[in-house]
Amino acid sequence: MKDQGYYKCLTELNTFTTVNLKVKGCDLFENRKTVLVTGYSGESVVLPCSCTELLTKPEQIQWKYFKENEYKDIYPNEQIKSYENRVKPLNPNTPGNLSLHISALTTEDQGHYQCYVSSQQVVAVRLTVLYAE
Repeated sequence: MKDQGYYKCLTELNTFTTVNLKVKGCDLFENRKTVLVTGYSGESVVLPCSCTELLTKPEQIQWKYFKENEYKDIYPNEQIKSYENRVKPLNPNTPGNLSLHISALTTEDQGHYQCYVSSQQVVAVRLTVLYAE
């Protein structure tokens, strides 16, 4: 995004061309909204998050979980031990699909999550975990 702006190409004959470079970022589908997801204990769940253009790769992606009165990273850097080896991107081959797969759900996973791309691009996910029958 920092490369965005006007560039000039000057030739030996003192003629120049001006180019305005615009860099597309990731605009999140459902930006600034809360998505409700239900999962079952012992099973897996997908927390949805994606750029409106699936070929757009954001400069950063963080998944956070609200615990102890603050959001803590669970992907790509797990700040909560219980998420180690249980979280992974749903589809790493599609750069704009930022959805997170959580396996071996427990009732402790229930709560508020954030898919965070930037301060202007955040999707909230509220996960409810039910006991599997």
